[in-house]
Parts: sequence; C-alpha cells; structure tokens
Amino acid sequence: MVGLNGVFLWFAWLASTRLPNSAYRVRKYLTEKEVDRLIEAARKRGRNDLRDAAAILPAYRHGLRAQELCSLRWSQVDLRNGRLHVNRAKGGIESVHPLHGPELRALRPAAVRMCSSLKQALRLQRRGSCE
Repeated sequence: MVGLNGVFLWFAWLASTRLPNSAYRVRKYLTEKEVDRLIEAARKRGRNDLRDAAAILPAYRHGLRAQELCSLRWSQVDLRNGRLHVNRAKGGIESVHPLHGPELRALRPAAVRMCSSLKQALRLQRRGSCE
C-alpha cells in the first residue's frame, strides 16, 4: 500500500508537469460572433427557446454568473427605463445595469410570453414590468 507521503509526492509531480492554462486555451471568453451563434442555437431548441435566447445576451454583456442569471426575476427587469437590477453572488454588491437596444429587443418578446395573462402583458407595455 502506498503511504500518504507517496500520494502527496505523486500529486506534487502531477502539478509540476501540468502546463499553464494558456497552453490549453488561448482565451477565457466568447467573441460576439460566438455569442450570436449561441443565441441562434437557443432559438431553435426546446420549449423555452425565446427565454433562453433572451437570457444569453444580457448574461454575456453584464458578466452574470449562472446563479445570478437563474435567480433573476421579471420584477428586476425594468424595460421601460432600460435597467437591470442584479443581485450579485459570492458577496458582490447589488447593482443596476443599463439595458441597450439589442438587449431590450431580445427581452420584450420573452417578457410578453412569460406574463401569465393578457392583463399582465398590457401592464408590461405601459409600465415596463409584469407586476
């Protein structure tokens, strides 16, 4: 049986032979073209296609973590004034982000579909929020 010291030495050897991350991948972000392709793929797939496609652009532009994106509620999206209220994860500070043309155009149809009734959809058009 290999002792604990032997296991430690094996991990130390493994760590010393691993190349830096830059050798495995050149960058850690998506390009605009890759994001556009991701949005197109989301539009063609699943029953929540519009919602998924609408969520990708704000997540990319505002650097949202998966947890932050999944915890967003429509009450945090102000379509009328073009603002997104973000509750940051990992001890981050809550912030308000501006929403611009492409993001607003992507979010409006998804918001109308997500509102549960015609009354809420009309309220969305007037106030910019389902609630």
